[in-house]
Amino acid sequence: MDARRPVILVAAAACCAACGCSVIETVEGTGAARRAIRRGEEAHEQGDYIEAFAAYREADRRLSAARAAGYTMMVPASEIEALRSLMERLEEDAGSEGYVRFGDRFVGEEGLGRALADELAAIFRARQVRHFSHGRVVPESMEAAAANAPDGAFDIALSVTIRDVDDPSTFPQDAWSLVRFLLEGAFGHGFSHRYEPMFELRPWLGRQAAWGLSARPGADNRPIGLKGRIDRLSIGVHRGRRREVSGPRHGPFGFEATDAIGPYWQREHYRTYIMRGEEAERLNWERADRIPDATILGLITMGDGGEPSREGETE
Repeated sequence: MDARRPVILVAAAACCAACGCSVIETVEGTGAARRAIRRGEEAHEQGDYIEAFAAYREADRRLSAARAAGYTMMVPASEIEALRSLMERLEEDAGSEGYVRFGDRFVGEEGLGRALADELAAIFRARQVRHFSHGRVVPESMEAAAANAPDGAFDIALSVTIRDVDDPSTFPQDAWSLVRFLLEGAFGHGFSHRYEPMFELRPWLGRQAAWGLSARPGADNRPIGLKGRIDRLSIGVHRGRRREVSGPRHGPFGFEATDAIGPYWQREHYRTYIMRGEEAERLNWERADRIPDATILGLITMGDGGEPSREGETE
């Protein structure tokens, strides 16, 4: 038996008495974490990226919890660093086969459009989260489609509908504010985003949100593995107006309805903005607030025609 083992357990017991947890629970948790790592390695070797990633995430949670509780001697930092390296290699291998990471899961091309649309919609619709698009322009609807591009990249097409208010002079600026915000997310952070803790002094403002990931305690990170993998981004913007329906309206079972039947918003295509990856690489999206509008506009293609091209899945 390792002569240091009693010392480790005594130190762990002292920590445990202070934080109200159990040494036995921690030992069992770290054992389960190491078994999960072995399961993850076996699944990785077999090409089951989803199962492997789930196992690695379980191990990461258990080991990180043990270190956070003070059991640093039982869980050295090098062990967590090695686990994170396994997770990075797994993500690279999955990416080489066309998978994209969305949080704790991997999505293939056939489901990428739906997953991206749902994730972007969640950013804007999440409750108790301050809207963080520039100018507070929030889309009424968000659709996405994806198609394979060379070198493991994707062509992404977004279709957004924003409300057209009575003053028509404000719509072009609203549209550009949202487009610029989406360009920053796509090429700066791959649409990965985070929700920070509540505002400490003004909790009624909700939680802060921004593109990119955070190491701050309490930050809810939502990684999306599209950083550097977007070859062409098309953003079609639509004017949205509420449908006006006169006279009695009836639902699918013949009963009179109180809401309009069909789409809530009438959509009128306004403009499509297109940027390619090689053009985006010329800009420092990590400091997007310092990029003048004119610089971005000089690198994108704009068209007043129809919808952006959607060779792949349409959601």
